[in-house]
Amino acid sequence: MKKILIPTDFSQESQNALEFAVGIAKSTGAELDIVNFVEPIDESGIRVTGEVRLDDSSEGDLFTLKLIQKNKERLHDIVSKIEQTGFTVKVDIINSKFSEGVEDFVHKYNCDCVVIGTTGEENASELFTGNHTEKLIEHLGVPVISVRHKVKIGSITNVVLGLDIMDKNYKQHALEGIKSIVEALKAKVYLVDVIMPNEDRSKESVKTDLEIIAKEAGFNDFSVEVVENINKEEGLINYSAQINASMIATIAHVSHGFSHIFKHSFSEHLTKDSDIPVLTLNSSNI
Repeated sequence: MKKILIPTDFSQESQNALEFAVGIAKSTGAELDIVNFVEPIDESGIRVTGEVRLDDSSEGDLFTLKLIQKNKERLHDIVSKIEQTGFTVKVDIINSKFSEGVEDFVHKYNCDCVVIGTTGEENASELFTGNHTEKLIEHLGVPVISVRHKVKIGSITNVVLGLDIMDKNYKQHALEGIKSIVEALKAKVYLVDVIMPNEDRSKESVKTDLEIIAKEAGFNDFSVEVVENINKEEGLINYSAQINASMIATIAHVSHGFSHIFKHSFSEHLTKDSDIPVLTLNSSNI
């Protein structure tokens, strides 16, 4: 892992995500980019790298420039606090719509991961809502980690990775992205497939397939489990709670234009109710 992007709106949730990302970066030696995306009032977008000029501007431009200037000061404060720990970060302000700005930044600078703070609330006034997180996952081909509460990197000891081996969305490249995060966290991964009760496949055969997948992906510290439940999302969440998981990971397969990546129940649990980080990778974009 070489580069991690942290979008920030300076909220407490963004700060929680930043602290989590710093832990990963320190563990992997990755560069950390903290970027504030300022939604443009008009269709034009600017990137701010130098001093902000407030003269000769329309009322809308003036508001945006003042906001950018304020946010530059906020970023400076963040950098100062982080650099006191001996770690260096890069910061930027981009005048762009959020999801498009993140996608462009990830592609331009070859980011390996995005860590985003989420309130878990469907509130249009909040920059980081579950809906925004889903939009990122829909368009990005790198792991997206959503963080709600303050989490110490060393507390992530076990990660539950939900796989549907019949769906084949666990393809090798997607697993490599998940594996890089798990290794950075030095965590054990639990590969879990949720099957329907009385399904033709036996639990033992599914476990065997999961073990093959784990070994081919190169996981070293892993366990496999098969859970019976009529609802795959509920089965995965219940199992995660049962083993006191520190993170839930899943591989989505979503084409652009699909507004909801997961079923509502799963989305609600993960983006609104989950107290632990959630890692998602959209394999359709790899």
